Amino acid sequence: MNLIIEYFNSRNHMRNGEYLYCLHQNLANELIDNVYLFMEDDAELNFNSSKIHRIVRENRPTYKDLFDFCNQELEDQICVVANADIIFDDTLRFFKSLDMSKQFYALSRWEISTKDGKNWEIEPYDNSASQDSWIFKTPISTSDSMNYTMGKPGCDNKITYHMRELEYTCRNPGKKVVTIHFHPTNFRTYDIRTDRVPGPYLLIAPVDNFTGEPVCIDIDGFDEQGRAYIRQKSSE
Repeated sequence: MNLIIEYFNSRNHMRNGEYLYCLHQNLANELIDNVYLFMEDDAELNFNSSKIHRIVRENRPTYKDLFDFCNQELEDQICVVANADIIFDDTLRFFKSLDMSKQFYALSRWEISTKDGKNWEIEPYDNSASQDSWIFKTPISTSDSMNYTMGKPGCDNKITYHMRELEYTCRNPGKKVVTIHFHPTNFRTYDIRTDRVPGPYLLIAPVDNFTGEPVCIDIDGFDEQGRAYIRQKSSE
């Protein structure tokens, strides 16, 4: 199984520590055979591992770039494309026994929380508008419309929209597969009002199975308060 992530140096040193922690945790995961790091030429990584493969670029890769790489370099393999602040556990094993033909898995994350400030626990983030990792088996279809990068508001809802257009069944077993979001600093570099990938979007509710009918919602966009909306269709 292959993990494909972007790795870069944040201007916030604590955020860099979060990325490194997640990378170390995923390298220790026995289900992950290789980690492909898409790095810009000024990014630094001061340790190595036999699992790490660096792909240095001048610009950030789009979803199409990442999927094309998987098709070209990882033939007939399971690929996990994810945000850099996601940690995977052994529930990745479920994908090894699935028929993944024309299936696209967009996973909602699990959040770390505490009720007393001492004892921490994880719980699924029950949000159909938020996914942080995408799993498929190559070859996977792509289109030139996938010309946006990870990490921008709306990118997760747009990639599922495009994959459905390519006749994939989009699923979100986010309550079954544990993907931990490690982001205690809450440091972000985007403006949700101006950096959003434009709609329309496909939202997918997280569920605890791989075979049931996906719970999907089509929307046209989000307003400035983050509320989903559907434009009134003309009767003409």
